[in-house]
Amino acid sequence: MKTLLFRTPGPSAVLREVLALAWPRCSDRQVREALRSGAVRVGRRVETDGDRRLLAGLLVRADVPAGELQPQTPELSILARGEDYCVVDKPAGWPSHAATPSGLDARSLAASRLGRPLDAIWPAHRLDAEASGAWLIALTKEAAARLSLAFAEDRVEKEYRALARKPAWPRGTLTGPIDSRPAVTRFCTVRDLGPVAELALTPVTGRTHQLRKHLAAADSPLLGDSSHGGLAVAGGLRLYSKRIAIESEGIDVVLAEPRRFALNVDPARLFPATDEPAELVVSTATMLALQRGHPWVLTDSETSDLGGYRPGTAARVRGPSGEEAGIYRIEGTGRVAARRWSRPGAGDRPDEIHRRVRQALERRRELLAELETTNAFRLIHGEADRLPGLAVDLLAGQLRVLLLSRSAEGLVEPVLDALQIELRRWLPAPPAAVLVTHLRAPVRGELLCVQTLRGEPAAQPFWIRERGLEYEVSHGLDEPYRSRPGVGLYLDQRQNRERIAGIIGRLAPGRWLNLFAHTGGFTLAALSAGAELVVSVDLSRSYLARLDRNLARNRLPAKRHQGMRMDARRYLERLDPRDRFAGIILDPPTAAATGKRFWSLRKQLSELIGLCLQRLAPGGHLLVCRNDQGARRPLSKLIDQTARETHVPLAKLEPAGPGPDFPSLKHFPEGQSFEGLLIRLPG
Repeated sequence: MKTLLFRTPGPSAVLREVLALAWPRCSDRQVREALRSGAVRVGRRVETDGDRRLLAGLLVRADVPAGELQPQTPELSILARGEDYCVVDKPAGWPSHAATPSGLDARSLAASRLGRPLDAIWPAHRLDAEASGAWLIALTKEAAARLSLAFAEDRVEKEYRALARKPAWPRGTLTGPIDSRPAVTRFCTVRDLGPVAELALTPVTGRTHQLRKHLAAADSPLLGDSSHGGLAVAGGLRLYSKRIAIESEGIDVVLAEPRRFALNVDPARLFPATDEPAELVVSTATMLALQRGHPWVLTDSETSDLGGYRPGTAARVRGPSGEEAGIYRIEGTGRVAARRWSRPGAGDRPDEIHRRVRQALERRRELLAELETTNAFRLIHGEADRLPGLAVDLLAGQLRVLLLSRSAEGLVEPVLDALQIELRRWLPAPPAAVLVTHLRAPVRGELLCVQTLRGEPAAQPFWIRERGLEYEVSHGLDEPYRSRPGVGLYLDQRQNRERIAGIIGRLAPGRWLNLFAHTGGFTLAALSAGAELVVSVDLSRSYLARLDRNLARNRLPAKRHQGMRMDARRYLERLDPRDRFAGIILDPPTAAATGKRFWSLRKQLSELIGLCLQRLAPGGHLLVCRNDQGARRPLSKLIDQTARETHVPLAKLEPAGPGPDFPSLKHFPEGQSFEGLLIRLPG
């Protein structure tokens, strides 16, 4: 038995017809029997009606035997021939090695075409039964051993071509074990067909079937891949071996695109983006969360399946009793199924995207009016600015676009168009734009995440201003394969840097400690406000080096600064018990490797807070920030408990969250940049 797992093509399909597309060589009798026996499931329910018309993108699972129809014997072409090898064009649907009882395998075809006995040819590598293309065959045992060694030593260049659901990244390397062995696949988009892409694929290690598994794991299954959730299409799997080359053997064969590779339908029809919203039904629990204000549909066992629609397609969300939650943009098949676009009854205007961009900029009018002193902040903050899954930062006249959701892919260009128009009032020239793709769904490998979208971005690094201070930053083009390359300054901490500077200027110009100092944003703010000394502690040599460059750029005296390359907890533990600071900054990462140990915010924050409280002078200040959206206890309760356990009384506890350019929504912790509290001890 074989398990078929595939999706129905758009705009709609009859079940028996789409099942026949995904089931090689099946007969009408087999289709009827599979339906009658309950072997076919559509979504979570068994379906026995073969005439049922299915919506696009539904997931179908069927446990079926091998098809019983005999295919016509194809003509097998010889692409190249040497003294002891040849390269043939293996037909799709024919196993390359294992002979079937009826002899329907590509090896038998090759032996017949070459006029040799079956035991006188030795295929040098495997191709999936459903794949076609260049296939290398040895004609002697000696050649078989020699060619096998070339494969074992990775001296063979292989390139495959495939049609797949378009990946979120234009190229990259996918990793992950296949059959318990390490496997690496390179991919690159060579043709953009809207919702579909033609990909060039190279199995760096491993064999053909890993191409299908790796792309499916990246939510880009190959068209016709009925084993890994691909779209059922006429003609079957769209995958062929285009090139095989071994330089030492003088082999370099390139195959022209097979006739069956091209689609016989407009790719846009396979993944519909309907004029009328699709229907997304959610559970009672999900409906309650949406009504409270959470802007995401989080998938549970009762969420209807719209995974076959293009990301960004509008969907009308309803509860199990028909109550409406509004219009949402479809995300995909992961934990987040859709993101809210509008509430029930809110009619969208034709210029809705432009209007939302204009409103986001109006909320930041005061910041835009002060570009001479501060020219780096967030212009658009996703759901809170009603542009879900998308964030845009301004960095010294350039735009850094963060794509946080596939549902926001269609927003990028119209948002940039609107920004270029609206920013004319504040910027002297149209801004260059860089796109950073940072999706929540984990995909293993190295992916091209940073690209230039418009204009000529500044050479890296470059400098931005905040309250007159200058900081060295980058937009990420120097680290294009990092999913979220660091800017070099946390823009969401701008208001806290201003808070700390104000405290130092008014109350506490003594010694300050900046833990997890990063590139020294708080350090510069403290020194410029008059701190007597700032100690900056961080494990990263490169961060501390950039901090030194920031100090030099701003002509801040190095004698009032001490950089320490050390683990923050170890630094605190090694301090003289009598050593005290007027203020401490504690803004740790969520998780990080610290030498041989692993830092976990959730497990170790309380201990660090306790150590910091014991190192404060009377009247001292401690800024604590936490980026942990899954935290069960509010930060205030964690601090209160830690203060009691360490016997340190607190005089005041006040909120110290991000500035107004990082707004948050109630009941939406996932959209909150961080949680911050400012502590003051009794004087």
